[in-house]
Amino acid sequence: MLVAKAVSSPDLVEKDILSCFKAAASNRYSWRLRFAVAETAALLSPHVTRAAVDETIMNIYELLMRDSEPEVRSEAVA
Repeated sequence: MLVAKAVSSPDLVEKDILSCFKAAASNRYSWRLRFAVAETAALLSPHVTRAAVDETIMNIYELLMRDSEPEVRSEAVA
């Protein structure tokens, strides 16, 4: 999350980094990528607006909790 810490604008983090996390969370080929998103998406919360947390980050976790891999679901819940 060093990139999010280095970027001072929440709008840039939302536009650039959060959109990549959303795409990675819906990647159907790599469960390890989805697992990594589940591990780290919450760490973006302090670097974005409350609206982005409520809309995008929560949507990412809802998607990950319905994942076909039990490891991804488990990490999303944790």
